Amino acid sequence: MAGREMAAINQSVGACFRQVVARYADKVAIEHEGAKVSFSRLNSAANVIAWRLLTGNLRSPAHVALLFDNRIPAITAMIGALKAGHAYVPLDSADPAERVRLILRDCAPVALITDDEHVARARRLLPEDCQLINIDRLGRHAPSKQLPRVSPDTPAYLFYTSGSTGRPKGVCQSHRNLLYFAGCYGNALRINDADRLSLLYSLSFSAANMDIYGGLLNAATICAYDIRRHGIAPLADWLEKEQITVLHTVPTVFRQLTKALEPHRRFGRIRAVDLGGETVFASDVPLFRRHFGEDSLFVNHLAATEAS
Repeated sequence: MAGREMAAINQSVGACFRQVVARYADKVAIEHEGAKVSFSRLNSAANVIAWRLLTGNLRSPAHVALLFDNRIPAITAMIGALKAGHAYVPLDSADPAERVRLILRDCAPVALITDDEHVARARRLLPEDCQLINIDRLGRHAPSKQLPRVSPDTPAYLFYTSGSTGRPKGVCQSHRNLLYFAGCYGNALRINDADRLSLLYSLSFSAANMDIYGGLLNAATICAYDIRRHGIAPLADWLEKEQITVLHTVPTVFRQLTKALEPHRRFGRIRAVDLGGETVFASDVPLFRRHFGEDSLFVNHLAATEAS
């Protein structure tokens, strides 16, 4: 890696994010369901959560579970936990209670962060010795003093595998590894402040980190779309309406999206399509060529939760 990228991974995610905020304070960071939040507002709200964790008589460092549907408060809570030096554990609200309880028992979080929409369910799932934090009931202003420094080798998150080969396993990555991973992704797709990235994955799936951190730490705007709620049929119109430039999804969604299009419909703004999580076939290439620009990049990105 070049010297600038090497310097970046020698700090925390929160420190890198502050540098982006300093340059792009008023730029939109995340959009979801018609709501928007700027980099400065996202940073301020994350600071409120970080200080609540730091002053909540919690052991540190520790795990902090997150239960959300809306991507804006969820990502705010992720950054807040990272700023406080805690590793976050994203829970999927669509998962059955048995899986969620297994994860909570295994990671033993010191806090479960949620919002008004999920607070009743969160109370039912709350383990012993775990604080419940409803971000909709927190204040809007954090102390003006600087947050404590977080080492780049501090754990950043704990993601759980599907359990398809047995019991779900928790996979941990440090701030340093997360920044390296996001940096490689951003460099490979040349992500910059003019980009608008799709966020189609559940936040409990590690592939979402590519969009979240590869996007935000390069000052791009993250545009979230809930496929489970809205389906694939409206996705093409959404991609054009939101002026998406980088599409990241699984091949199954890509095929359903492109095969339903009119033969001559093309996405002129999308400059990169990254497909991961499943096998890409030779038959996918003509679909890409038919519906995306000649200069657009087509990437098959394979990884595993254990080796992000």
